[in-house]
Amino acid sequence: MTDYSLITRELRNKKDVERNLILFSDRYMFLSAKLALVNLAFSAVSLVEETTQTIRQMESAETGNAAESASNAPDKKTAFKAVSAMLSDLLNGKMPEYKAVENLRNANIQAMERVTDDVDIFHTGEFALNRLEHRFHGTKMLSESYSDLALTDAIIKYLSQLPDESQNLLISEIIAELPLRMTKARYFDLLRERLSRYDHGDLSAFYEVLTRIETITGIKGSEEAKALLQELFHADFSVAGQPAFDRFQTEFIGTSEELEAESDFYIVFESALNELMSLSLVSDLAFSDEVFTGPVKLILEKAVKAFSNKKNAAAFSKELENTESELYQACEALEGIPEETHEELEKIADILHLITEQLPKEVSAYGLEERYESLRKLTVLQSDSIFADLSISVTSGKNDDGENSKEENDTEETVTDELFNEKTGELIQKLQTLFDGMDRFFVRVLMARTFSVLPPHFSTQEELEQTIYGALSSCADEAEKLGCIEVIDQLMAEY
Repeated sequence: MTDYSLITRELRNKKDVERNLILFSDRYMFLSAKLALVNLAFSAVSLVEETTQTIRQMESAETGNAAESASNAPDKKTAFKAVSAMLSDLLNGKMPEYKAVENLRNANIQAMERVTDDVDIFHTGEFALNRLEHRFHGTKMLSESYSDLALTDAIIKYLSQLPDESQNLLISEIIAELPLRMTKARYFDLLRERLSRYDHGDLSAFYEVLTRIETITGIKGSEEAKALLQELFHADFSVAGQPAFDRFQTEFIGTSEELEAESDFYIVFESALNELMSLSLVSDLAFSDEVFTGPVKLILEKAVKAFSNKKNAAAFSKELENTESELYQACEALEGIPEETHEELEKIADILHLITEQLPKEVSAYGLEERYESLRKLTVLQSDSIFADLSISVTSGKNDDGENSKEENDTEETVTDELFNEKTGELIQKLQTLFDGMDRFFVRVLMARTFSVLPPHFSTQEELEQTIYGALSSCADEAEKLGCIEVIDQLMAEY
């Protein structure tokens, strides 16, 4: 058993530095290989489960899958083939090539970003359609017993029964679903005021909220998704009526669900790629009897077979039923290993931090830069964020060029007054252009959607009550109010 306390003491005292640097890095890589192989097996099972849906999408590709078209998604067949080849090589004792995995990972991240943008756009379409639905379907008028005040009281009472964390989340979601009535001038004033929370704050957070507003309003995203949203927002439903509404509802809700399934796939695929990349960094240390176990081999063999399957979706789905129990039994045999291994890695993270911060010259002097660069990347790949940027160090806060990351260099990563005014002005100009010629109903929809990203802060319960009651009582469109109430009821039922 490695004595980590001894390694730490000796490194601090610069005793037997070369031996300890090599001893520590060998152990860290061995643990990383063990964690990566077992996690790869779990990820492979999830990918196998995704294969039936993927084959079905490949079968329908010639007819034009809406989600694939909207997201400009990469060719899954090619991606599956590449991963299948890597798993097959792994079973034959050949480690994945770092650059090959990196290329797949970068393409997967870009695909995820496109899908995420389009999911936001299609959710905006659903948001609008929810508020239109009662014009054409279901109840069209509020019941005689309905009262804005009674509903406000019911919402406040329900919120008071929730734990603080759930309460705050639900408040934000309810506020976003309330009907909204204000002039464009008032909206832009409030938008600037709420964005001012980011002035002199973290630059990346400021850019993130600006980007989010641009995606949910359809300023940013794929051309197909933006075009469909614009078609909805410029439709005259007083003329087009229920048939147009039903068509939009089918397109938005159906494609939104498909895009979310796409998103789920890219998350699972990224997990597998992260483990393959980890293995590419640890060389032959992965091929120990202790880590390359029978259950891992079994799962990877099944995955290779699944990814290279030439059958149609129906046939493969039937075949999968016959192998599922075997896969789950193999997973049960691996339970607990990732947790135990990750726990040990966390215990020795301080040693890596010590080496990175205090012994960089020694690492260089003994020719271990490449080895410790691999350790740095492993910490990123083992972090909670599966889409993490590999150029940012978890241990040192520096990027690949040795420059400070935002955590350590606030002066370069802080929003200045000049930048705030410039970027806020640009966003407002884009929104003004977007609103031109758009029906007031849809302008209010977009206003509400942007405020879902920038909700108000409430100092007292009375402020919250006034906001809820004021929004409900100011809405004279009963069909819209019914749609909002329906969604709020659903939200409360889910908490």
